[in-house]
Amino acid sequence: MNQIEFVEEKFKEKYKVKPLLVRSPGRVNLIGEHTDYNMGFVLPGAIDKAIYFAISTRNDNVCSVFCD
Repeated sequence: MNQIEFVEEKFKEKYKVKPLLVRSPGRVNLIGEHTDYNMGFVLPGAIDKAIYFAISTRNDNVCSVFCD
């Protein structure tokens, strides 16, 4: 089972609905943290890490967050 399948299964177990699955790729700034919008030098780079998460709508005004 890969990571995205794991996230989907955990979400279905906990909330009993099919989620929207999202992946955000990782990156690092070798130089230039918060300088890009101040006209400074930056050197970002992609890395082989990512974060996966699952979301769905609710019928109330509650936000529930779970991490495993």
